[in-house]
Amino acid sequence: ALDWIQETGEYYLSTHTSTGETTEETQELLKEYGEFRVPAKQTKEKVKLLIQLADSFVEKGHIHATEIRKWVTTVDKHYRDFSLRMGKYRYSLEKALGVNTE
Repeated sequence: ALDWIQETGEYYLSTHTSTGETTEETQELLKEYGEFRVPAKQTKEKVKLLIQLADSFVEKGHIHATEIRKWVTTVDKHYRDFSLRMGKYRYSLEKALGVNTE
């Protein structure tokens, strides 16, 4: 999950910073965004599973529970930051198209 966020997710955001020059280009960027959200949501589910697994290790008193919890917290933090920036990009695209977003 962390590899996907740092490689694929960050690459997407670094290469998708414009809202487009024309309405058509902006619509295409919004379509690409929608397609990219599929693997992003899959990564979100993986992060949720990692958190559940870490919680289970902590509950069972696993010898490395503290380290596992720290690592999972880092992954979760990276995903939340990535997700927030994805939302901001979507908002900027929708705003450029005049779509009422709330």
